[in-house]
Amino acid sequence: MEPGLCPKCQSPVTEVNAAEVAIQSAHRAIKGVSLSCGNCNTVLAVTIDPTLMRNQIAAAVKQAIS
Repeated sequence: MEPGLCPKCQSPVTEVNAAEVAIQSAHRAIKGVSLSCGNCNTVLAVTIDPTLMRNQIAAAVKQAIS
């Protein structure tokens, strides 16, 4: 599978830089991850921290079955 191209520098995205960020909503801040191009550092995506999501889902399931 060929890597996608960075929309800014047009280099193949074979490596990204990850950084923790705070995602602000109207009611609270949640942990997120920012992914940027390894070549020019342009932000490619921001998403909710997957580890945080996993832990919250596991806690909710544990509470539901207890």
